[in-house]
Amino acid sequence: MRVANELGAGSGRGARFAIIVSITTSAVIALFFWCLILYFNGEIALLFTSSEVVLAAVHDLSVLLAFTILINSVQPVLSGKLIMLPTSLT
Repeated sequence: MRVANELGAGSGRGARFAIIVSITTSAVIALFFWCLILYFNGEIALLFTSSEVVLAAVHDLSVLLAFTILINSVQPVLSGKLIMLPTSLT
């Protein structure tokens, strides 16, 4: 939203700065969760199950999950698509 406001006001530098800030913020948050998932890759599934088969599968797939989170955190910022979640079910 900030980028559109800056472009509408004719401020190219402001729009560029807004893009850099939003991508950097998104990347820092993604890196935090990336590190968190890679560090706790064996313990994440323990929150939901105690099945050894599921624990092994989550352990094997946690690296894929971490990289998916990392990639998907920057892509929506670059595309500029706003995803609205419903505020109520009624």
